[in-house]
Order: sequence, then C-alpha cells, then structure tokens
Amino acid sequence: MSEAGMKKPAENLPQPRFENGGAMLMAGTRVHYTTETMNNIPAQWEQFAKHIGKVPNEVGRAAYGLCFNFVKAPFRFDYVAAVEISPAGLMPSDFVTAEIPAQHYAIFRHEEHLSRIRDRIDAIWNRWLPNSGHTALLGQPEKPYMIERYGERFDPQKGMGDIELWIPLAS
Repeated sequence: MSEAGMKKPAENLPQPRFENGGAMLMAGTRVHYTTETMNNIPAQWEQFAKHIGKVPNEVGRAAYGLCFNFVKAPFRFDYVAAVEISPAGLMPSDFVTAEIPAQHYAIFRHEEHLSRIRDRIDAIWNRWLPNSGHTALLGQPEKPYMIERYGERFDPQKGMGDIELWIPLAS
C-alpha cells in the first residue's frame, strides 16, 4: 500500500475527566446519516445556528451534537444539533426534543480544529474505550451514545475552542 493510502495513526489521546451529569432537555434539528451523507453535518449546523440564542426557554450558551441510534454495518446514526432548554416551549416545526437522563460520563477535551474531531472520536472508541475498563452506554434507543458539547468559547468561524466529547458510561 502506498503511503498516501495508509491510514494515519490515531492521535495521542489525553485521559478523560469523569463527571456525573444531571438530566437535560434538548431541542434542535434531527437528521439521519450514513457513511455517504455524514459530510453534511456542517450544513445541518449552518441551518441550526440561525436558531441559537432564539430557542424558547434556552438554557446557557452551549450547543450540543447528540448522536443516537448507532448501527455499525451498514454504518448509520441520527444526529441532533441542539441547545438545552427548560422546559419545552413552542418550538419551530422542524425541531425535536430529547431528554438526556442523569448519567456518568467520560469527558474528552478536543483542543484541535473541528475538522479533526473524527480522529478524536475514532481514538476514543477504538483505542481508549476497549482498554479503559469502562463500558459505554451504546445501543439504548433514543438515548445518545455520544454528546458533542460546544461551549461559550467555541468560535464557529475558526472551528476552535471549548469542544468536549461526552461518552455516557455504565455505572
């Protein structure tokens, strides 16, 4: 195999912090993705970004990417671009709500450009998790198996700052 065709080695992955997160109610737009369509996630965010700061009963200034219903083969999942709300109010017609239960998380900071987030996700699921002694809560219908958190210091124009990946763990 040529060097250009070789898969890049997984990045150096810092250890996560562990936190018990409280229950949250999220509202946003939901799209089903496959291997062929997952490059459209930025377009979903571009459309959703128009609503950030204007969603009824929005809590805080963070935005979230919620990953649901993962199927390995053929690869597919649902993705919700969302904000936290309390309680649910009158939402735009294309919005869904998602209840996130209180749970224990492994939380990984992503210090690199947003375009490298897939590398970080791959390292978490294929390197860290199998060797961590922890079990991810994967395969629970309508419960996210991963949450991306874009905090107040995230700059969408630069694609940098205040990004975390939250992996729900079995107790």
